[in-house]
Amino acid sequence: MRKISAVLLIVLGLFYINNAYAEVTKFESKEGGFVVMAPAVLTASSQVEPTAVGDLKMNMFTGEKPDGTAYVVMYIDYPPEMIKLTDPQVMLDGAKTGALENTGGKLISEKVVSLDGHPGRIVAVAVNKGTEEGVIKTHLYLVNNRLYQIMAAGLKKNIETKEVEDYLSSFKLVK
Repeated sequence: MRKISAVLLIVLGLFYINNAYAEVTKFESKEGGFVVMAPAVLTASSQVEPTAVGDLKMNMFTGEKPDGTAYVVMYIDYPPEMIKLTDPQVMLDGAKTGALENTGGKLISEKVVSLDGHPGRIVAVAVNKGTEEGVIKTHLYLVNNRLYQIMAAGLKKNIETKEVEDYLSSFKLVK
């Protein structure tokens, strides 16, 4: 009986260690037109959001590590005619403002960037996470009429890491 308990303990310990330090894996969405190197297993879901321009489908790929750090890639396709009438920087400002309002967070930093010639932003937001400070780091890219949001969220000590930076910067467009 002790042998079985010891073996079970070792197996459970290895399972925990394996999940706590999960391998970074390549995640590709052919429909979404992107690839990312994710340190958590990403699961696809979608939901329809009513907006001023009509119902929009939000496609999400989410995963979480045992330490509570969440990894997310989302994209929404806006009506092409709306994009033609709107300045891309205004759309990115709106996405940033929406993130701040939805989280009740405070802007830490913002940087104007581009991805393969498409306009983007890198945004960091401070949020309350229980008794500890939380952070959401987001990369936003407007590619034609599609808005991509690549995020990592969790405790500050888990977000301000090389692993998170590698994840966020690994996002690439594919055809």
